[in-house]
Amino acid sequence: MSNKYKPTENNGLKEDGTPDKRVNPEHGFGGQDREQVAEIGRQGGQTQPDDIYKPTEHGGLKKDGTRDNRTRPEHGFGGQDREHVAELGRQGGQTQPDEIYKPSEHGGLKKDGTVDNRTRPEHGFGGRPKEEVQAIGRKGGLSGGNQDEDYE
Repeated sequence: MSNKYKPTENNGLKEDGTPDKRVNPEHGFGGQDREQVAEIGRQGGQTQPDDIYKPTEHGGLKKDGTRDNRTRPEHGFGGQDREHVAELGRQGGQTQPDEIYKPSEHGGLKKDGTVDNRTRPEHGFGGRPKEEVQAIGRKGGLSGGNQDEDYE
């Protein structure tokens, strides 16, 4: 059992006798009764008040009349139609365009002809054969004790 001082068990007062604002009934509930707030939460429903200004409901304009760029058709879809993009997403498929240069498909060489160290056998496995590393992984890696015993 903890001997820690708890303001909730001491009439909302800190150890020095001053009020702890976190215990104030207005903290967290805006002065509403905890049970009332709990009942509202159980009912569920909207999470924003009705009086929040939404540019999407005002032709894409902010309160001051200027354009809200987040509502522009180009925002988020690169100018493509939202339905078209949604259909492509449903179809699934590759996430990168074909024209991405991949050193692994070019003998481990970068576009400039230098070696991409990420494709070298020593990268990631410390020069060990892939099968050996897989066996260590199947064992669950190191399980305490001498860390060098699996790696020598």
